[in-house]
Amino acid sequence: MKANKSNKASDKTPLLVSLVLHIALLVILAWQADFTFSPTTPSAGGVAVQAVVIDPNLVKQQAQHIRSQREAAARKEQERLDKLRRESERLERNRKEAEERVRQLKEQQAREAKAAREAEKARQQKEQEQKVAAEKARQAQDRAAKAEAERQLKEEAAKKAEAERAAKAAAAAKAEQERIAREKAAQQAKEKAQREREAAERAEKERIAKEKAAKAAAEKARIEKERAQQAERERKEQEAALNSIFSGLESEAQNISAARAQYIA
Repeated sequence: MKANKSNKASDKTPLLVSLVLHIALLVILAWQADFTFSPTTPSAGGVAVQAVVIDPNLVKQQAQHIRSQREAAARKEQERLDKLRRESERLERNRKEAEERVRQLKEQQAREAKAAREAEKARQQKEQEQKVAAEKARQAQDRAAKAEAERQLKEEAAKKAEAERAAKAAAAAKAEQERIAREKAAQQAKEKAQREREAAERAEKERIAKEKAAKAAAEKARIEKERAQQAERERKEQEAALNSIFSGLESEAQNISAARAQYIA
């Protein structure tokens, strides 16, 4: 609110300065005017004429001074508007960069999610294979048990079956270790994806905040532009009024000069 009042006050300053200078010009002209009165014996039916002489150089000097101050105020206002425009462009660039970062994070998250799904699919397939292997091992154990019952008759066959069972058990144990390792890797991938998703959410919040700031800056620039246009219209009105005053003064000077010439003649 205070900033708006300050901006309104600064917008009215050129108008007040121009009005004060106009009044000062009129006062100076009134004091500097060279009033001369030459008493003469009027002729029959004639009247005495009082001639007023206005220094045109003084009028031109004061007009130039007012014009210079008005142009300086216009330049200052244009510099302020240019600064606001540059700030708005900077905020817009920041917003686009934030959107690009969010997009890249989302793409990375999608890739990692796909990799996690593929890893889970591979894990399930491997687990199924392990179940098949475990079933085969169980069947081998059954065969070994039967072979042990028939040990005396089929001792060599039982030993061979036992060795085969031990090998399959070792393979199953190794497969179990691999399954645990894959599950651990899948869990780590899942946790990483969660962290990336949280980072993407934070980046999205930052992008929204920057977008709001950019919109606020654009709205402020629009208001400042309208205010500048209003000031320009007021400046043109003041210039037209000043031109009218100057025209009146010149016309009055011409009338006085004509009257004095007529009086002298």
